[in-house]
Amino acid sequence: MHHDDAIFVAGSTTLIGAAVVRCLQRAGYRQLCGLGAASPNLMDAADVEAFFAPAQLKCVIHAAGVMGGIALNQTAPADLCGQNLTIDNHLLQAAWRHQVPQLLYLASSCCYPLDAPQPLEEHALWSGPLEPISQAYASAKLAGISLCQAIARQDGRDWRVGIPTTTFG
Repeated sequence: MHHDDAIFVAGSTTLIGAAVVRCLQRAGYRQLCGLGAASPNLMDAADVEAFFAPAQLKCVIHAAGVMGGIALNQTAPADLCGQNLTIDNHLLQAAWRHQVPQLLYLASSCCYPLDAPQPLEEHALWSGPLEPISQAYASAKLAGISLCQAIARQDGRDWRVGIPTTTFG
């Protein structure tokens, strides 16, 4: 990436998204698009499309999503799964249609199976059942991973997945 490239950090107000924005700013990137209130409503396909159409983005860092810890996973798993699938579909499809060459999808460590060996390693993904409480949320994130990988494989895009295993360490 060049310091003049247009970059969109989806979820720029989340803990990880805000940290990514600070790192990019410190590194001298000058065209960070859609920050804070200027971000499109990722639940609204038309709003996402209206944002992407003129932006000519060179990179998207996807740190957006709906999350809420154990309590929300227990009381609203369908909401978490459905909303995250919608966000991922709108954002990733728009980035694909508008030929964004680089994308980083930040998933969640809950994508790993319940009994994954520690420390977590990439080969453990998909190797067993998910933790039941976060299964719906994790399944949506796994679908996002699959879509990113499929687009990268099909179109040769530099689309990658990162799974921060701990936010605080």
